[in-house]
Amino acid sequence: MSDREAAMKDFLTHSGWGDAVVMPLPGDASTRRYLRLASRGRKAMLMDQPQNAEAPTAPAGASEEARRALGYNAVARLAGADCARFVAAAQWLGAHGLAAPDIYEADPAQGFVILEDLGDALFAEVLADGGVEGPLAHAALAAVNDTAAVIVRIRVLTSHSVTPPIARCLPALFSFCSGTLC
Repeated sequence: MSDREAAMKDFLTHSGWGDAVVMPLPGDASTRRYLRLASRGRKAMLMDQPQNAEAPTAPAGASEEARRALGYNAVARLAGADCARFVAAAQWLGAHGLAAPDIYEADPAQGFVILEDLGDALFAEVLADGGVEGPLAHAALAAVNDTAAVIVRIRVLTSHSVTPPIARCLPALFSFCSGTLC
């Protein structure tokens, strides 16, 4: 057993999930991975984000030259391998009445978070299984509208003039959905 696996097992045990069936989910190109947990009728997700596994982020106000020197995460202004930011964002959103996964347990120093399992149904799979396209399209448009409302609410709550990237996409989404589908 690797040191990382032992740390994960210890975290799960101390979090009350030591007896859980652990099922890895398909990964991507990041250093983070997710595992589905099932125990005594409960289900959750385990985020495994080894700390310091990625290029560092840049301090606020860093110049472009300083960002380039730090690497991709700093240039792209990503959060990097720091699950404490994920936990903080989820807690902030929840405290302000906005939807975010529930955080059941977290150890940011180790890079482990147990969070709400939101399921894995994909839009294309629901359609392939006989889902009705019209209601699903309306649900997708409602999600876009909800996203716009959340962006406005975050801007009001933070009195921040920064426009999240999704907001720049909304006009295109609305024009795309102006046909018979939506």
